[in-house]
Amino acid sequence: MRNKLSHLVISHTLKNINEKKISTTKLNALSQDIKDIFPNENIQTYYLPYKKESDKVTPTRGKLWDKYCNMRREIRNKKSTIQTKDNVVFEYDNNEEPTEEIIWLKNNLAPWNMVIEYWKKTFHFRYNSLSHKEKHYSYFSDLPAIKGPIGFTLIELDFEQLYPGKDLTLFTNFELFKTKIPNLIRNYKYKGIDSLVDEILTPTVLGYDNIAALKVLIELFKPINVCKRSATGSSKATYWRPSKLELKQSFIYYVNSTIQVKEVNEEKNKKAQRLQQTVQPYMIFVCGTESEHQISEFYVIINNHIFKVESGLKAVDICFKSFFALNLNYTDESKQVWYFIQKYFYKIETKYDKFYQNVNNLIHDINTVV
Repeated sequence: MRNKLSHLVISHTLKNINEKKISTTKLNALSQDIKDIFPNENIQTYYLPYKKESDKVTPTRGKLWDKYCNMRREIRNKKSTIQTKDNVVFEYDNNEEPTEEIIWLKNNLAPWNMVIEYWKKTFHFRYNSLSHKEKHYSYFSDLPAIKGPIGFTLIELDFEQLYPGKDLTLFTNFELFKTKIPNLIRNYKYKGIDSLVDEILTPTVLGYDNIAALKVLIELFKPINVCKRSATGSSKATYWRPSKLELKQSFIYYVNSTIQVKEVNEEKNKKAQRLQQTVQPYMIFVCGTESEHQISEFYVIINNHIFKVESGLKAVDICFKSFFALNLNYTDESKQVWYFIQKYFYKIETKYDKFYQNVNNLIHDINTVV
């Protein structure tokens, strides 16, 4: 009976889709529909998505998935399905791997319009390589365009492929967030940040209201225990609690001069080597000489490459998108902050998300503020 039901569901769904492909999101929805109609049925009987935790892999399974694969195998004409970690299904023809475009990208920085064209064409191939450690494609050593001054725009292109329509989400939602901060601080009696709230309401320097809001955001989180695993692949885990300063500096590191940008990054790398860790993407903001409220430069550091951007929010936007576009883990010390940004500002949920009660509580508190 379940096999017949799965056959009817998949057949009907494929019949109404021109591309003859079903996303993992749709398969999740279909299994939930079956559960709604037949309450005694188990969703996982029909669809259980791919999951990877450390070295433990749970393959995609379920009756809907099996039926979908069997029917697709008959009609897809030698096409391959690539499932990303974010429930997005990509397809490309095995016989049409973008070899020429990849070779061109490995040897050229210009013209930029051609870089963009080839970057878009090779997205599926490049992203798939990031999902397989044994085939890991070294962006920053092999693709020189991403190392250039505007290489971060290529990260934006890849993020747009993963999450269409989310490119400006942070900027629009951050304005609403700023309007809610004063009442949030007053209602829940957060202490020691009244001066930052004043800067949000009446900034002493043009544009500092956004910086003050980012500083308030960090103050809303307390350090929590984090699990540290060695980058060498050791299965032994250690737990520790970062200081509030370490939490802040893993997110945004404030310095007083441009010279300190490279110094900070070198120190972070030395510390990471001692701990057998890696340095995840983070930001450095340079304060002006006349006032700490006058932020003169904004940098995003990704894989030891320093990208200068035009504003603090732009830095947060690029830094966040790099985690997804490059398939990277959030920084351990500020992981809860990044999950808040993901869920509150970008409205993104993935099956790999870790649960943080404080993140959910804060989102609830903000949403209830008038």
